[in-house]
Amino acid sequence: MKPKNTLAERVLALLLALVTATALVPAPALAEAVDELAATPQAEAAAEERPAEDAPASDAEQEPAPDEEPAEGTTSAADDAAGQSEVAAAAPATLTSDEAGIATVSDVTVDSVSLLNAKGQNIVYGSASYTAVKAGETIKVGAYYEDDWGDDEEILDSEYAQLKYQWYVGDKQSSAPTASGYTPIDGATSREFTLTADQVGKYVACKVTYGSSSWSYMFTPSTKLAIAEGESATAPTTPDVKTLAAAKQALSTWKPSPVYGTDTNIVDMLSAKLKALGYENVKPSLKSVAFGATDPAQQGGIAEDGTITYFFLSNAEKTVYADWSVLRQFQPTYTLALGGKSVDFTPEFKSTLAWDEAEVEEYLNKQLDDATLSASVKAGAADSATKEETLPGALYVGGKKVADLTWTSSDSSAAKLTSSYDSNYNTVYKVAYTHGNGDKNVTFTVRATLFASGYGNSPSTAIRRDYAVEVAPKSAEEIAAEKAELEAALAKIDGRIVDYEDKTKPVDLSAVEGDFILPTTRKIDAGSATLSYASSDGSVAKINGYRVIVTRDIAGGSNTATITATLTRDGITATRDITVTVKPIDESEIDVAVAQMQAVKNAYATSILGTNTSVDAVSTNLSPWSSATVAEDGTISYSKKYETGQIHADDLPGYDSMAGTNWRTYRSSDTSVIADETLRVTQPEADTLVTVESSLTYEKYAALAKAHPDNAKLQSLVNQPVKATFRVVGTTDHTDPKISVNFKLVGVDADGNDEVWFDGAQSMAYGSTADVLIEQVLKDQGLAHTSSTTEYGYYLSDITSSDGRTLGWDAATGKYWQLFVGGKASEAGAGSVALAPGDSIVLYYSAFGASLNDANKATVKASVSFIGPDENGGNSVWDSSSDVKVPDGSTAADLTEQELKAAGLPYDSQGTSGASFYLASITRNGKTYGWDQSTGRYWQLYVNGEYSQKMAGQVVLKPGDKVQWVYAADNEKPLEGLVVNPFASRPDWTASWNGFGNAGGTTLENTLTPTESASELWKVNLATAADKWVSLGDPIIAGGYVFVTTNSELVKIDGAGRVVARVSKGGTTTYFSRPVYADGLIISANDDGSVYAFSAETLECVWKTSALEAPAAGGRYQANSTMTVANGCVYAEFVAGAGASGTAAGGAMVCIDIATGKLVWSEVTTKTGSSTGEGYYWAGAAASGSDLVIGDESGCVKLIDGKSGKVKSSVSLSGNPVRATIVSAGTEDGNPAFLAVGRQPATLYKIVREGDKLRIVGSCAFANTSTSTPAVANGKAYIGGSSASNNGQFTVIDLASMTVEKSLDMGKYAEVKASPIASVQAGGVYVYFTCNKTPGALYCFNQSTGEVAEIYTPSGSNANYCTASVIADARGNLYYTNDSGTLFALKAVPGYTVSFDACGGSAVPSALTAQNKTMVAPANPERTGFTFVGWYKDAACTQAWDFAKDVVTADMTLYAKWSAVGGASTGDTNKADDAKKDNASGGQILLSGNGGKKTTLAIALRSNVSAESGESEEKASLLSGFTSGEATGAAPTAAAEGAADLGADAGFGSSESSRTLPIWPFIGMAVAAAALIVVLAVKRRKGDEE
Repeated sequence: MKPKNTLAERVLALLLALVTATALVPAPALAEAVDELAATPQAEAAAEERPAEDAPASDAEQEPAPDEEPAEGTTSAADDAAGQSEVAAAAPATLTSDEAGIATVSDVTVDSVSLLNAKGQNIVYGSASYTAVKAGETIKVGAYYEDDWGDDEEILDSEYAQLKYQWYVGDKQSSAPTASGYTPIDGATSREFTLTADQVGKYVACKVTYGSSSWSYMFTPSTKLAIAEGESATAPTTPDVKTLAAAKQALSTWKPSPVYGTDTNIVDMLSAKLKALGYENVKPSLKSVAFGATDPAQQGGIAEDGTITYFFLSNAEKTVYADWSVLRQFQPTYTLALGGKSVDFTPEFKSTLAWDEAEVEEYLNKQLDDATLSASVKAGAADSATKEETLPGALYVGGKKVADLTWTSSDSSAAKLTSSYDSNYNTVYKVAYTHGNGDKNVTFTVRATLFASGYGNSPSTAIRRDYAVEVAPKSAEEIAAEKAELEAALAKIDGRIVDYEDKTKPVDLSAVEGDFILPTTRKIDAGSATLSYASSDGSVAKINGYRVIVTRDIAGGSNTATITATLTRDGITATRDITVTVKPIDESEIDVAVAQMQAVKNAYATSILGTNTSVDAVSTNLSPWSSATVAEDGTISYSKKYETGQIHADDLPGYDSMAGTNWRTYRSSDTSVIADETLRVTQPEADTLVTVESSLTYEKYAALAKAHPDNAKLQSLVNQPVKATFRVVGTTDHTDPKISVNFKLVGVDADGNDEVWFDGAQSMAYGSTADVLIEQVLKDQGLAHTSSTTEYGYYLSDITSSDGRTLGWDAATGKYWQLFVGGKASEAGAGSVALAPGDSIVLYYSAFGASLNDANKATVKASVSFIGPDENGGNSVWDSSSDVKVPDGSTAADLTEQELKAAGLPYDSQGTSGASFYLASITRNGKTYGWDQSTGRYWQLYVNGEYSQKMAGQVVLKPGDKVQWVYAADNEKPLEGLVVNPFASRPDWTASWNGFGNAGGTTLENTLTPTESASELWKVNLATAADKWVSLGDPIIAGGYVFVTTNSELVKIDGAGRVVARVSKGGTTTYFSRPVYADGLIISANDDGSVYAFSAETLECVWKTSALEAPAAGGRYQANSTMTVANGCVYAEFVAGAGASGTAAGGAMVCIDIATGKLVWSEVTTKTGSSTGEGYYWAGAAASGSDLVIGDESGCVKLIDGKSGKVKSSVSLSGNPVRATIVSAGTEDGNPAFLAVGRQPATLYKIVREGDKLRIVGSCAFANTSTSTPAVANGKAYIGGSSASNNGQFTVIDLASMTVEKSLDMGKYAEVKASPIASVQAGGVYVYFTCNKTPGALYCFNQSTGEVAEIYTPSGSNANYCTASVIADARGNLYYTNDSGTLFALKAVPGYTVSFDACGGSAVPSALTAQNKTMVAPANPERTGFTFVGWYKDAACTQAWDFAKDVVTADMTLYAKWSAVGGASTGDTNKADDAKKDNASGGQILLSGNGGKKTTLAIALRSNVSAESGESEEKASLLSGFTSGEATGAAPTAAAEGAADLGADAGFGSSESSRTLPIWPFIGMAVAAAALIVVLAVKRRKGDEE
């Protein structure tokens, strides 16, 4: 039983829930508060002592609850008591001397007991972080009772005093101490017990007596972990001693389990285990071995060097009473040695010595050789006189059973085995021989196993031996007598044939008029003989079991047949022929039958009306029938049963039992309203006309009609089509009824071959014509077309295919769009073809004279995939193909076999094909996956996402069908979980924001972000009914979509704020995560250390990594750090056990290949000594060439080799944890510079890389605490934090002097946790950020005025705390989230597009500039042999543009002016022809930032050196051959009203020759040439700390 929270804890949780509802504090914060207050009484005391004046003055000033998670392991005792001891021992225990004095106690209701530490935490089950106890600590008993609701509640403190206690100690952990050799501890009889050094390395438990009855007690389970040494104990003094202790602990659950034929030495087995655990340097030896018992006659044991002799002992030789399992049981004691130190190790669990299989086989063979068997089996022959024998089921030696035998026979008809039991319960086999008219050969097979009494003691080894026996035939006299007896029985047949309808009436075989019954063996006294009948002419007399179905022909037809009876017994056969003459049928009888058929056809509509009163008002189910019988007076009766010889609703033409159709005898034109076959009615919204059809056959005359195909009367009695149209009444609309028609569109593919574009049923208004149908389908399918309706009717000129090909009149081929109705080319125009229910309409692009036989040769495009287990046990796509072409009419089976063969995946269909195709198994990587009885898994067929009720060969493919084979069990829902599809698309999309910090690009230029107030573009709340407190991660903008993660999902949102899709992200995160976009993938990390990649286009999982092994301490991982893209890899960081104090217990960093999802390297860190912690909490790396710079919880900033994970260099921040992403900050004295933020005291550090060394060159303390990642613009760093008085701070730091330039107070409990984003516009620098307080507003800092303005404020249910960073798209629309689970999109300001014509120089991207404002100058272009003069308004370059004064009033183009180097004038220097092509992008360099996004650095190369020196030209030529990574694109168009213009991403593409280059050579060239303009990209950081 699982104890729940204590009453105090429940009240506390209720109060906190009320605070949540009132103050909108996020759920993660409250969860931490509950755990911390419940676990630490000191927190309650501190709260009581807090001065009243410290309380917040208002809700607006209330301090937000911490968002960080508490370390795992703070669960209360009641929460963790699941599975504890719930019942008393089976019998009263004998009282010890310490218990003898226990007095009778009054009864206290106790249902379960457990052990608790001093904090009240359960130490029986759970994490080592709180189950570990050591000498000197005091533990106590926790007791619980079950309340009326089934919950476990702790007993009252006063009731504990009524209980009696006795503490016990044992050598191993146990849930049942009484059965594990535990002994009582003298004097330990109180509820609390202080552990001593005597218990170190052992386990303790407590016996709790709660009533006066001798049964009223129970034992707690023992402590989960062995008692550790106390603080005062002497710790291991050498590393070798520590290693031996750790190795012994790692072996705590191991024992040797030798396998015969594999293992030869138990010392070698331990060596291999130590190596696998990482202790290869520890050398084991065998000290001793203890066996449970031994028998002097047994074979088997362990030598002094550990050599194994496997066990053998026969029951005949066994002399001791010990059980076989005890004889084979052993427990070794090893000595582990390292560097002169040693320690003994005895496995906790005993081992079992395996049987010597070779010895077992040899012994069994000898026993069979000596066994006494039957004479026939020994001789190999059974003569005709031998009828029965017995075979033994056991073998005995000296009166003792030594083996069990099992016998089988290869031919039961010759030698039948039956079994029974003797007095010793051994099986005895009886053989009964059957002698026939010839020799028979039979093989007896015996399986022998060694006998060892007791369950599971016998070895599994068995031997088999065959004994061949020839069974002799009967004698000639016996055969003759047998045959005469059979013939006598056959002679009785003629007199025992009776009429089928009247079984008392004999049949005249010379004038048969109807069916008759042949006698059985019992009727002719044939005993055990086998009787069969055969007819010489089934068209006259057809055998059906013992019934003969008679077909009367017309006069002159075939009327005679011979029936042959065959009687067989023991291989002896006799036969008899019986002649049957059938009386011919009269013509008048046929005429009557024709009239009856017509009457049934005329009544068809009313016969199936059921309870409905009219065919024009159907609202309930129709009533199908199977047989119709017409009486002599013309009355028709209907039956749902099949009545022989009557008029039946027969199989409709085209019916195939294996085709999987729902119809057989009744077919509906609209199955959504009237179902096939059952004719169940589902009322539609609007009145609908539905046609039902059948085919009628008069069974009595069916064979006759088949025999005379030219007889018109007989043909009118079979396969008669009938149909009726019903008006099914709608639920709401009773205007013109609807009808269902089938429409097929057949065009051609890119190769000119016929291809089906659409095939399906369409609902149309009654009275509609074919042209209306055509227009409706083309519109629904999104197919552009040209059509018109004139006085001459409807004319379809052309249709454009989905891939952009327009098909109309083609003079070369004579093809045009032709209409076919009912399978024939229509003679009337589409506008004149009135549609009827069930009509078949085809629009076929073909030449005049074509038929639908030609169209039937068209192809259909469908997709197929195979989903099976991956190496991690999850589902992944093994193979997938889209737009596979198959012939029209192909089935899912055809597509399946075609793709399996193409993919090279061996499969087994067990010989099935066509409609009966069954996919039995698929073999992949040498392993076959088929029906698995243990799991219930097999290959299931899904079509268009739904489990198929039909077999694959019955599913006819339609255009666009999606076929999926999934290896799963019936109780699984495999497509609802995450399926890895490595074949999913990876779109070549550009991201205007690729993740947290935008790969260092958080500084925007000429981007029209709002500067005064921001209005909503849209907002969307992503909370669900299941997750009302959803937490959102940092958004991504790519391909015109916004992507954002929740705690468990990845969500895709379009430019209008509509949720396009949301899928499981493969795992969960407690608060938020920081996904990244790279190479068409959205990559996200989870709290278990796994990383998943999803197609940005389809949101299918492309790859995933395994979860990391949970750290030894600190609980599970958290994935709230920044992911970095570099070197074709993604880098993810994790932390374990982090808290407000920065004492994380561990962490990990992984490197994953983006293309394959393979783990390149991983590095796990664990806190040691006095370190402030390890791991990465809200941290993140900046790329530096192929290396990474990152800070961690220990206050260390490291330079890591991105390819190997090895640390090249590190600098210490004096233990100040880094909880922000490292930001690249240009250069310092020619060396790359980076910014790191220390958490407390909040300090900005400037660190330079000098070769492969890091060095701190400056620092600036700016607040009390900070987890904010800075933004950098124009030499300033913008960063957030919190003061010592818990006031939020926004700070501006001058990077040159590393001093605080300005600090703004954002108010009480308004910490700026987010990463700011800077927007550099002509009017100045604007910085956007949020504060972690309600309502979660957006702020804008104006560098020019030094003031902050609140430019957007959420309201109502959208108001909440906010730790989110702000992001922007290419047009300047802003996006951010808050703790309400809402994503906000805010409008950019209107702007104009300025294009730059470089006139032969390197390309310069266009800019979007605020209307009627100045603009920021772009980076200067470059051109070999020329110096850039400036930008001009006109192509002739006569009107210079002044960026400081001129304002942009419309879309426009500026032109670059050039002068030749050295002042030479050689004509128009602005001609593009003069520019060298290999210098097309001279001044732009690509940098890979944190997320792999390419950032353009523009370098202006200007030279004052004379042309004669050649120096400038030489330096300029160093840039040749490199093009811009951000090609010039057309300016984005204005966003549609109400929709974000995320499509502006398309303006940034990569040229074919773009490369990622190290920045350092270019910095040197830039300094030598003249100037360097570096656009720094800074990551924004979202996080929560407390």
